[in-house]
Amino acid sequence: MNKYVVSYDISESPERNETYIKLLRELPKMGGVRKLLNVWELESNLNTKDIFDKIKNIIDSEDNSLMVANLSENPKYYNLKKLD
Repeated sequence: MNKYVVSYDISESPERNETYIKLLRELPKMGGVRKLLNVWELESNLNTKDIFDKIKNIIDSEDNSLMVANLSENPKYYNLKKLD
């Protein structure tokens, strides 16, 4: 199992709220735990490209950014909590 950090920046216009809802449903299914508003930690047997592609299919081309990074060591956190 590998650990990843996933971060995204999505336009907040009302007609695009469905993107957030889809991400909030899909990322936990992929092993994700929300750490910050748009930052998730994910444990998965998938590789970085496969995770990126799955999330990119949810996020359309007008979104600002998406980052998926493999964490090679145990990361250090300061005052981060799971958001519900």
